[in-house]
Amino acid sequence: MGTDLTDIKRVWFLKIKEQKKLFVKDRLILDYCQDIDYKDPEWIHSKVKNISKSLMGVDINEEGIVELNNMGYNVMHYNKLRVDNKFDTILMLDVIEHVDNPVKFIKDYEPFLKENGKIVVTTPNSNRAINFISVFFKNDYALNYEHTVWFCPKTLMEVFNRVDTLNVNSFYWLDHYISPVKLNWKHKIIFFLDSLLIKLRSNFSPNFMFILENEK
Repeated sequence: MGTDLTDIKRVWFLKIKEQKKLFVKDRLILDYCQDIDYKDPEWIHSKVKNISKSLMGVDINEEGIVELNNMGYNVMHYNKLRVDNKFDTILMLDVIEHVDNPVKFIKDYEPFLKENGKIVVTTPNSNRAINFISVFFKNDYALNYEHTVWFCPKTLMEVFNRVDTLNVNSFYWLDHYISPVKLNWKHKIIFFLDSLLIKLRSNFSPNFMFILENEK
């Protein structure tokens, strides 16, 4: 099994290295959600709701679940999911870096995938250019203090290899989530340096996405 996993990782490491194009997260996710059976219009979950035939959210925050359901969303506590709840696509958008055990987290949701169903995983890139720029100028870097781990594509591949019921289907580098027009002049300079490094080396991209597929 170790040899097979090494071969798989070697193939995907090469694909990641050769992938130069940056994608916009929201556009990619909407493409994967077009055929699924579903108040900020810019919130990605709102966008998914508007184009999906049906949509169910899953969370563990009971107060947040009540609030979202009152806003017209269909959100369920994870503990109430049933075996017969099957989905074409499960979105894990910038979530995996928050959990205690990433391997268990994905394994917990795999039983709820339909045959040939997909899991979309996005996360910030630990090697993103802004981290290096911030360390160079400030000897510090920005961090969401609810994150438990920084992932790069290679370390996240190891997580997926330990979930042996799913296969990696696709990989994408993702562009910034924010627009430079919302920044002050100092941050615009940093944004310019950041964008320049990303153009030179795709591994400096701020975020990335993997698509996992249930090929039963």
